[in-house]
Amino acid sequence: MLLFREVAEAIEKIETTSGRLDMTGLLAGIFAKCTPAEVEQLILLAQGVVAPPFAGIEIGMGERFVIRAIASSTGYDEKKVSAAYKEKGDLGLVAQELLGKKKQSSLVKTELTLKKVFEAFSRIASTAGAGSQELKIKLLAELLNSATESEGKYLVRMPIGKLRLGIGEPTIIDALSVCRSGTKELREPLERAFSLCSDLGYIGRIFFESPEKIDKFKITLFKPVRPALAERLGSAAEIIEKIGPCGADAKYDGLRLQVHKKGNKVEIFSRKLERITNMFPEIVGATQALKQDELIFEGEALAHDMQKDR
Repeated sequence: MLLFREVAEAIEKIETTSGRLDMTGLLAGIFAKCTPAEVEQLILLAQGVVAPPFAGIEIGMGERFVIRAIASSTGYDEKKVSAAYKEKGDLGLVAQELLGKKKQSSLVKTELTLKKVFEAFSRIASTAGAGSQELKIKLLAELLNSATESEGKYLVRMPIGKLRLGIGEPTIIDALSVCRSGTKELREPLERAFSLCSDLGYIGRIFFESPEKIDKFKITLFKPVRPALAERLGSAAEIIEKIGPCGADAKYDGLRLQVHKKGNKVEIFSRKLERITNMFPEIVGATQALKQDELIFEGEALAHDMQKDR
């Protein structure tokens, strides 16, 4: 079971590293200690999330609530924490400093694991309704009660979206390949699989369970395919030079949508892979009426004033 302390140590080294090759090696090293489930959790947390973007689930804690969690776990009042934040400009550094000189010790303190941290942030992300703000603060404070100074720095940065690692999707994909093969030779099949489902954590878990599954990876319903975006060129002449004789048509400026259907279930995703099903009840209804049981299609959605046709 991977300790969060080991994750924090690796993140700290990555934070002070500027070269992408070095970052890839450090990330590959921590991947090597993970189970398939831990790989998925680590990839998501490295991106500052607990679920892929299309799931619509965000950790989402405001700075004010994080300040209250730091105060609760260290024994300092909120004014002291806020003043330290104003001085340092980084709540992660504030947590690191104040955890090092706590005014109080927790009666219950356990060594943090990656799984425990991920589950706590998942619960924070899914908590809603009456009393949810207090529960989110309590859950983060409980993590900080058991955290070392270094762990606290990153536990605080994650929920406010300021992990500051500079690790993008290409680096994560390269690290997965390096971890398994020692080189970046597996980048292409990993990129292809990621493009087919837009869920890098899921790809990491599947890859660690069985690398062969990546070569045979297929599109999965309700995991949107990453859209191919048009490349801009400076003139019509450049376009013809690049692709040869072609036709041109008027372009209506609407919303590019990707629609998934299985039975009566329909989900709609935007070009940025956001779930926007509730915005288009007419498209949902029309898709449900189609005879196909399973279906994925995309197109441009345009607003149309029916009154003008009458």
